[in-house]
Amino acid sequence: TLLHLRYERHVFATHGGNGGKSGSTGADGEDRYIDVPCGTVVYNAETGEYICDVTEDGQLVMLLKGGRGGLGNKHFATPTRQAPQFAKAGLPAPLVFSARLNNTLAEETGDLKRWLRTLPKPCGIFAVNDLRASHVLAVCRLAGIAVPEQVQVIGVDNEEYLCETASPPLTSIEPDFEGGGYAAMQMVVAMLAGRTVPPGLASYGIRGVVERRSTRDDRGTARIVNLALDFIRLHATTGGTAAGAAKAAGCSASLLQRYFRKTLGRTVVQEIQRVRLEKACRLLRRTETPIGEIAALCGYEDESYLKTLFRRTYGTTMRQWRKSGTGVSGE
Repeated sequence: TLLHLRYERHVFATHGGNGGKSGSTGADGEDRYIDVPCGTVVYNAETGEYICDVTEDGQLVMLLKGGRGGLGNKHFATPTRQAPQFAKAGLPAPLVFSARLNNTLAEETGDLKRWLRTLPKPCGIFAVNDLRASHVLAVCRLAGIAVPEQVQVIGVDNEEYLCETASPPLTSIEPDFEGGGYAAMQMVVAMLAGRTVPPGLASYGIRGVVERRSTRDDRGTARIVNLALDFIRLHATTGGTAAGAAKAAGCSASLLQRYFRKTLGRTVVQEIQRVRLEKACRLLRRTETPIGEIAALCGYEDESYLKTLFRRTYGTTMRQWRKSGTGVSGE
């Protein structure tokens, strides 16, 4: 990030050293390096002019030269003045340039973290390239989102350095760059032969998917949770239970409970209650079904239990909820 520059907003190149006696030339101004992360964009702060975009690890960009060292006294020697008693002063470092740094990736981190937290879990994210995918993985770590149990991430280009150093290692689609180059060369050959090449994009395929840890759910956590979620979605309001969800997922109730807590942040019973309450809200808002009949339609045997749970969850009664939504009432 650019956090280390928060309290050092001005970085100065040093002046060149003065020339000296015995022919010694003054030292050039000391190099000053500003470390910034990939994704940093540099602008002239006064004119707004774009200067550069730092896109690669280790990339060096010179923004400003330091002062040159002064010439030693021997530079001014002549046949009649072989030991001059003066030398040239070092040149000062320029002081007329100011830059503005924008870390585009850092600026997006907050929004991306909030978006990731809103996604239904488990889910998958297909990023436009490996750089963006590695950023998603980093933000998942910051947000406490487990990969691949809660979110699985896949990138494009199979940049081995990025993929292997990501945490966890990143699954990536490897394009057929060789095939793309061959297609481009065919177009060039056709043009050299005088044939007309229609305008447009030439497409090429992929060589395959290189699977790594970001999508390799060895324990099948996401698969098990999804099977249980499908069961709950279909059967929660018709008598579905936590034991039934575990049976549908092919695992023990305790294992499913652990996976639900890790992936969804809630228990199996809480998920069943959530689905049932959502149906109760739909019936209240969209239909004129009497409130006394809604409990049975949502999988509850006890009407009073549903009313108590509804009020505890939403802070209002079922009657008030209905009135606030459609103006329809019924008891």
